[in-house]
Amino acid sequence: MLGNAIVLPPSMFKEMNVDPYCYIRARYENGESGKILYAIPFSSDYKGDSKVVAISTNLMKGINPDLEVKDKIKIEPIDTPCSDSLTVYRPYSDPYQGVCYLDPDVLSKMNIEKGNEVEVYNTQTGGRVKLIADTLFESDQNPEKVRIDLHSRDILDIDFGETVRVRPVVDADDENKSTLIPGVFGKFHDKLLEFFVGSRQVLLRVKQGNDQDEYRGIIRVNESTMGYLGVEENDRLTIEWKGKKESVQCLPTSDDDTEPLTVQVPSTIRDNIEVSNFDGVNVRRDRWYIFQKQISVSLLGILGVVFGTFQIATVTSISGILLEKVGIIGNLLLLLGVSAVLSIPVIWSLLLPVRSEVNN
Repeated sequence: MLGNAIVLPPSMFKEMNVDPYCYIRARYENGESGKILYAIPFSSDYKGDSKVVAISTNLMKGINPDLEVKDKIKIEPIDTPCSDSLTVYRPYSDPYQGVCYLDPDVLSKMNIEKGNEVEVYNTQTGGRVKLIADTLFESDQNPEKVRIDLHSRDILDIDFGETVRVRPVVDADDENKSTLIPGVFGKFHDKLLEFFVGSRQVLLRVKQGNDQDEYRGIIRVNESTMGYLGVEENDRLTIEWKGKKESVQCLPTSDDDTEPLTVQVPSTIRDNIEVSNFDGVNVRRDRWYIFQKQISVSLLGILGVVFGTFQIATVTSISGILLEKVGIIGNLLLLLGVSAVLSIPVIWSLLLPVRSEVNN
């Protein structure tokens, strides 16, 4: 389940006095900042060298470009506050809120405020999901209890009555910002695409991808999930984990894959967004790709508005008045500006069938 994970012998966790599925920093040489990695254990029956670790080639180069197999690295734990094991209970209401209800004392000890994101993880598989922290109702408060929505529970692959642990979200990559979601411009771009195209987001559990999908930018989900997301075979989806996202091609899973809440992600994509198997990732259709698919419809609407605006201006002598007032260039810019404004409701109306795929 490598992804952004490093696999350590069980004895190494004891040596560092930390539990499995924690975060560590790996350095090639002293003085380097190194790389934050998710540490998972070898199987309990591991009998190999107590000083050998397993790590993907991509992460090796992320630690240091000169790092080679059999080289030595320095490993040290990241000081991250974490809750004790918490028993999972049913949510208060909505089965999918993306909310984690905790005792106020548990939040306080981890220096987490209500409304902050937290990372909830399965202590048996290491699977992680990001949820929003909230407090248990006053009459329900218990430092050994956590309430999690049904969907997140399924992604974590746990049952009510079993235990999880909670901690602040740890950014597993402090330096590589190349795939981070953009800032203000990116948010505006996303809101604009959401207005015109629309989308649904769903939390899915990562599982091993198909070998034939490696290096091809392909993930696989079952057909019912594709329908829910409003995509067809070969459309593009965005997969996001801890602020990093990637646009990938979508194909259906094989008929014998009956798990509806999973996504098959090959290692090349897992490495890019630094996610591991069993983690819960946010998946939605690539709105920019969908908009581009409909570009002919959009252009038709824009051209129709531009033509109509200039025709009306000519017929009503508005164009002549503008020529006298602002000249040829000013007239052209004003009419194009009016056309741009009028194009917005026209394009929105033309893309109504596309939005209806995810708004029903």
